[in-house]
Amino acid sequence: NKIKSALKNIDVVHVQLPFYLGIKTINIAKEMSLPVITSFHVQAENITKVLGLNSQKIINLIYKFFVSKFYNKSDLVICPSVFAEKELKRYKLKSKSIVISNGYPEKYYRKQFKRKITNKFVILCVGRLSKEKNQDKIISAISKSKYCKDIQLIIVGYGPLKKELKIQGRILPVKPIFLEDISEEKKIMLFNTSDLFIHYGEVELEGMSVLEATACGLPPLIFNSEKSASPQFALNKQHLFDDIQDLSRKIDYWYEHPNKLLNAKEQYLQTSKRYAIKESTKKLELAYIKTISIKKTDKTKLKKETNNGNSWFRFLKAFYRIISRNK
Repeated sequence: NKIKSALKNIDVVHVQLPFYLGIKTINIAKEMSLPVITSFHVQAENITKVLGLNSQKIINLIYKFFVSKFYNKSDLVICPSVFAEKELKRYKLKSKSIVISNGYPEKYYRKQFKRKITNKFVILCVGRLSKEKNQDKIISAISKSKYCKDIQLIIVGYGPLKKELKIQGRILPVKPIFLEDISEEKKIMLFNTSDLFIHYGEVELEGMSVLEATACGLPPLIFNSEKSASPQFALNKQHLFDDIQDLSRKIDYWYEHPNKLLNAKEQYLQTSKRYAIKESTKKLELAYIKTISIKKTDKTKLKKETNNGNSWFRFLKAFYRIISRNK
């Protein structure tokens, strides 16, 4: 009833997440003949990684459910990257789709800050402290660097692995700095005063932390994962790595080439402009207008949805059965 009330006098419905509330909202919107736009923000692997599962069957089940019950009921699907769009199409997306970056906020840009750590090569890592972000592997890579005594690692984020990572950090000659719940201004300061940004995320539909870093002119080293869109931001192979050993070699390379690092800062400042949130906003507004226009001129009678949520519970039962068999 609350959803029906909220959708009165609405021109377009934009649903962000493919869970029960979102699915129910789409069904109600269809009953009211309203145009529906959805966004692809959640990979199946985001769910399985958090649960500690490594089953392609479960990944396939989740995507099949998301696509059939959510994305294929949309008039338009917003994908944050070309990679994201290809992933949905690989799982039989039939609805129209468009690539629009999430975009970084205007406040992320090069600013002058007094650098607090002046005698070390500062490596910054930003993200949830969890398995799929691989901060433990970043620590291992730095420990193998020829210059580990000259490197200060700063890890920004919180999560279930904080305690383990702090213990592991003791292997480094320079103790890592862990920060959480910092202000946005302090995060921007870190982007502007660090030397290198490392992103070891396995699963990303875009990679907001990489976007924010490059918008401030901080060159990244990005894990070349087949399940991540973040490699799209790499200017060349020197900004990509394949494993711990390769990451360690690339850290040494950038430490040894400070002039090239300065040039990379300038290049990233320029290339990041295309991902500014202003550009994304313009594209999204046009997508709304076009979708509303098409819906108004479409004389095809929409089939009334009668799904009362049973499909969601059937999905959860199938999910539980697969987990039980794996155990």
